[in-house]
Amino acid sequence: MVDELVIKTFKKADIYVSRVLEDEDLRHVDVIKVQKRIKDAVKYATKTWEMDVMAMGVGLENQHDGMRDAVRSARNKDILVFAPASNMGNLTGIAFPARLHHDALCMFSMDARAKISHSLNPQPSRHRRYNLALFGEQVQLHEDGTLLSGTSISTAIAAGLAAHLLDFSRHVDSREILMRDEEALRTMEGMESVFVRMSRGGSDDGYYCVAPWSLLEGIDTDLDRKSRRSGLCHANKAAVRDRNY
Repeated sequence: MVDELVIKTFKKADIYVSRVLEDEDLRHVDVIKVQKRIKDAVKYATKTWEMDVMAMGVGLENQHDGMRDAVRSARNKDILVFAPASNMGNLTGIAFPARLHHDALCMFSMDARAKISHSLNPQPSRHRRYNLALFGEQVQLHEDGTLLSGTSISTAIAAGLAAHLLDFSRHVDSREILMRDEEALRTMEGMESVFVRMSRGGSDDGYYCVAPWSLLEGIDTDLDRKSRRSGLCHANKAAVRDRNY
């Protein structure tokens, strides 16, 4: 499901999948075994696949040092790690590894109107400057009309959006404008800054609701394609440069 959502968001993405759960219901799994599998999967992906973005589809209640170190290693290699906040509201708080606020981008859920999914999300983290939310409530993936909800849905869409932004930044015309800021976009702080720039109307109860189309605001749609692309590049550049403020 995660891979399908990423592809739906960015069709040109190259997808690598590690399956760590035999049963999607965490009540029926050996948590210690799952933690080790996730740690090994993150380490393998970091070392072997040379990826730009990692979307983690699960969140656990307890911290695991091996997983923490693996996620930190990925982040140190400028791999953008996205993880779901939790689907249990305030019953359990923010899940692990999403609560690694220095190493992973924690994703909360919002609805199609860019309003927070209160029944899904835990309270925003006091340790993060920005608590990011993306579309993750009643998302239709297949034509059968089945609707999906959860912060893991938001996480997959966020990963696809980040991949799209990175791909755009590597085009020749983008590089000419971004220059050294292209490298900054690959960092957690740089991508977070662009997501915040895309947030509609700032904060909603402590969450920043990411509306990707807002990045285009202020760009004259009557301009030719080259000029519109240039405007988008400059918007990304300005957002990345705000990352330390």
